Amino acid sequence: MIFRRSVHVFNEASRVIKFKEICEQEINADEKAKRIGELMNESHASCREFYDCSSEELEKLIGIKIKLGAIGSRLTGAGWGGCCVSLVKEAESEKFIQEVMNQFYLKKENKLAITDDLDMYIFASYPASGARVLDPQYEVWF
Repeated sequence: MIFRRSVHVFNEASRVIKFKEICEQEINADEKAKRIGELMNESHASCREFYDCSSEELEKLIGIKIKLGAIGSRLTGAGWGGCCVSLVKEAESEKFIQEVMNQFYLKKENKLAITDDLDMYIFASYPASGARVLDPQYEVWF
């Protein structure tokens, strides 16, 4: 298991570097999204294959999202049935969310006990800078 876990960790670190490089490239937005989506899919496959931190339900959800047009989709957090994040074009996000609701969350076999707050389970967000520390002496973000 140590070898498999190590393969995942080292490859994941490599994907982070590749992600940064893609973000810095001067290529069109569609190509950039495609390459980032590929990294997301590789990351999820690695989590599943080498780190064993996915679940049947999460695999089903990610499969549905990819089928519906997600450019990339991967587990986030610790996995094991938790959450996933998908890269979708903004113009397609509302339709995408509704279809994921219909094909996963509202299916009888997947129906959640509480269905009046499904907007808490799937929602759109935008990429943003990560957490930063402000040095008040220099007023510089690190």
